[in-house]
Amino acid sequence: MTAKKKQMLLTGLLVLLALTALSAVLLRGTGVGALDALRAVPPRSLALLAALEAGYQLLDALACRTVVRTRAPGFGLRQAWEVVHLNIFGDIASCGAASAPMQSYALHRCGLPVGAGLGLMTLRYVFHKLSVMLYASALLAAQWPWLKESGSAATRYLALAYLVSAAISVGLALLCTWGRLQRLALRLAARLPDTGKWAGRKGKLCAQLDALYAESRRMLRNKACCARLLALNTVKLSLLCAMPWVCMRALGLPCPGFAQMQLLSSLMLLLTGVLPNVAGVGPTEFAFLLLFAPYAGQSGAALALVLYRAFTYYLPFLVSIGPFCRMGRW
Repeated sequence: MTAKKKQMLLTGLLVLLALTALSAVLLRGTGVGALDALRAVPPRSLALLAALEAGYQLLDALACRTVVRTRAPGFGLRQAWEVVHLNIFGDIASCGAASAPMQSYALHRCGLPVGAGLGLMTLRYVFHKLSVMLYASALLAAQWPWLKESGSAATRYLALAYLVSAAISVGLALLCTWGRLQRLALRLAARLPDTGKWAGRKGKLCAQLDALYAESRRMLRNKACCARLLALNTVKLSLLCAMPWVCMRALGLPCPGFAQMQLLSSLMLLLTGVLPNVAGVGPTEFAFLLLFAPYAGQSGAALALVLYRAFTYYLPFLVSIGPFCRMGRW
């Protein structure tokens, strides 16, 4: 393993340590029974949480394969699974800085040009953001009277969350598909200096923008592919949104019904996606406590949060170490 990869792995483990310290702070006010409550979680609940997380990652890999197969028909599910987990590792171990390069490298080894891989992964991200907004919107339309009557704190942040989420999704989609915006981006790139390292970087950036635009237009013309992506994302989000309900039930905490918890969890994802984060830490903790503390109490919600993060943060990162170590030099 190279020194660079060792440094990234160490950084990722330090991030897990930092999240563990944050969890200890959250549990400090719950008393000595916190660890006992976590140890008392039934094995079948732990197995269910592991299955939901595994199903989420599998569906995410299927979505990744669907996107890449528009350009590389032989792209397999195992390769897609590894690309998805390289993204997880990069998000945590490099605060997202290495995610795109590692995914592009993995796709390049499968025969895709770097620009094409970057464009396809950008589109995958755009469809994910759009799916979160559509899923939350559908649940909100069906259960708005209940949410309004419950007096949930989320209602104060909904408008801003929708606005920012829509701006991100539309901005990325326009960059991928609108010729005028692409030409503007190319003109801005052309203003970079022609000396030293900047000359090579400018050429690569322009080539990647050209490839991004071409691959995006090719994929978006495939209506069946777009429909499959939205369907896969909808199912995977339903699994992820079921996990807070399972966590709270496993701990014996009071909580709304399954359908209402799906709504609250989808709003949590919406809020999480528009707040700044460091290695994926911060927004999830804030949104989880904001939405679920009114039902389970601050200490109960903190307990459920620790269990939730164990399966949606710790477990995926630990699994992603394998694909990262097998990736080779990049």
